[in-house]
Amino acid sequence: MEEERDNMLPFLDVLVERTPSIFLTSIFRKPTFTRLYLSWDSFAPKRRKKDLIRTLMHRALMICSSSRLTSELHKIKEIFLSNGYPEQLVSYTIRSKVDNFNRAKVYGPPRCPIYLKLPWLGSSIQPLADKISSSATHCFNANLRIIYSTRPAFPSFLKEALPSNEQSSVINLYQYQCDADYVGKTIQRLSVRVAQHIPGCIRRHEPVPSSRSSQVQESAIGDHLLDKRTCRDLYSDNNFSILHRARHRFHLDVLEAIVINSRRPSLCRQRQLKHSLQLFNDSWSSVN
Repeated sequence: MEEERDNMLPFLDVLVERTPSIFLTSIFRKPTFTRLYLSWDSFAPKRRKKDLIRTLMHRALMICSSSRLTSELHKIKEIFLSNGYPEQLVSYTIRSKVDNFNRAKVYGPPRCPIYLKLPWLGSSIQPLADKISSSATHCFNANLRIIYSTRPAFPSFLKEALPSNEQSSVINLYQYQCDADYVGKTIQRLSVRVAQHIPGCIRRHEPVPSSRSSQVQESAIGDHLLDKRTCRDLYSDNNFSILHRARHRFHLDVLEAIVINSRRPSLCRQRQLKHSLQLFNDSWSSVN
């Protein structure tokens, strides 16, 4: 819970200041804000850089109270100057955005927006884009919006894949040497969930204490390994595998129910599933 400090309370991008008569609003930035945006020297369309200024200006005009707006405009200008933007361009773009924002709106049939994606090839692409835009404006009641695409600095295949044991929101399968198996779900990293399943003595391949009470376990996998010496002696984290990955919590719950109903793992027969499945009409579809 965020608490008010010095009569101010941040909420998303808005900093709300309480005064005796009214609330004042301004832009809130976290203390870790780096002031880094798209550099002026980056290989990107000039229009994209100017649109970035307009975007931050629009946010300021929509959020800031009139008494806080001037200070925010100075901050925006300083931020872009620190990113190498020409002062004349920044000042002109800010003035232009303020004038357009305060200008009386013209009512009438709006032009239909049409989007055209072109590869950014540097300044040589601009004359072609201008001709296409001019032709579309004169021939049709359309507002052509050209979007430039740039290639990523590094191809996606160079990105290292996340190891299986570090993935989260997954349905996992554990198979024993005795052909028993177990299906479970976890929203945590798989390595964390494995550590919760398996007693430490088994993971370290140490002798199991005679007292079961010393092994705090509420896991079918852990209990099975403590009872079955053959499976315990041959235990390996590699026996865990990922069957499916989920997009969100509800998806994870449904996937678990489907997999358990389809595979019918021997150690999950008493599982109380969070979601019942109308596709299956037997004891496997029990509901809490």
